[in-house]
Amino acid sequence: MRKAIKEVLGFWIIGAEGESSGFWREILYGLKERGPARVFLFTDEGLKGLSEEAKEVYSEADFQGRLLHKVRPPRAEQEERTVKLLRRI
Repeated sequence: MRKAIKEVLGFWIIGAEGESSGFWREILYGLKERGPARVFLFTDEGLKGLSEEAKEVYSEADFQGRLLHKVRPPRAEQEERTVKLLRRI
């Protein structure tokens, strides 16, 4: 079994303009020039503009937003199931 290699690829400070498509485009193209030629998966927690730019820079990559919501059912579904169970009692 191969061990995964983990590295810090960069550190950026977001200015007053905040996150934007241009911000992410600059970061992703910079990363691509320095190293990872292929990326297969991006995940995020709702970062503005990242999904569009990730697809532009790394066209092969899949994008999975809000990983937490993929793993567990949304709260409304949980509440609905709880109500159904309580009605049986």
